[in-house]
Amino acid sequence: MQKIRLSTSLTFFWKFIFPVIFIGGFLTLIIKGLAEKELVLISAFVAMFILIAVLYLFFVRAKNVYMDDNYLYVDNFFKIAKIPVSNIKSVSQLIMYPRFIFIVFKEKSEFGKRIIFIGYTEFFLFYSTHPAVHKLKSKIKTT
Repeated sequence: MQKIRLSTSLTFFWKFIFPVIFIGGFLTLIIKGLAEKELVLISAFVAMFILIAVLYLFFVRAKNVYMDDNYLYVDNFFKIAKIPVSNIKSVSQLIMYPRFIFIVFKEKSEFGKRIIFIGYTEFFLFYSTHPAVHKLKSKIKTT
């Protein structure tokens, strides 16, 4: 029973570094725009709120996910949860880059009833289903 990685090895970057760089760059543009009187303060704060919400919902909540024959191993860099594959209710994805994959569990796990992870990089996927989604769905069918 060897573990296979379903999430990207860049999860740390997407979860911790990318949001800081993106928010820092956005704040720099807002400050510059406000200093030059090109931005309206309210619209800048609304845009910043939306940006932070999107970064939190998709990137900051991302987990490392591994799978073996019977379990998912979900890791948020602070703790690891071992979740039976039989607890998976559904798997879905957003077709964009990076590829966000969502897992809904039948019962609540240590990370809640839903988790999100960023699928490993697979070139030439375009609008097709990510291989990690295929692997998870095939596991659901066999359990």
